[in-house]
Amino acid sequence: MPDERVFPATLMPDSDWWQALWPNPTAVLRAVGIGAGMGVVDLCCGNGYFTAPMCELVYPGETWALDLDADPARASDMDMP
Repeated sequence: MPDERVFPATLMPDSDWWQALWPNPTAVLRAVGIGAGMGVVDLCCGNGYFTAPMCELVYPGETWALDLDADPARASDMDMP
């Protein structure tokens, strides 16, 4: 049952859309200055397309990923430990 207190989000674009728009998320994150030791937040993280490379870039720093979807496992199509 939908939560009436939350604005219903649109469907998540498929991975082909993300890859066409941003073929190299690591390069995008480096270009905006994200690097080792930082604490970063991925707002509206969706399926984690930017989250996984963000974690790798900031290590040993911390990454927080937030999304409106109440079930991040359902939204994700990535294998995360």
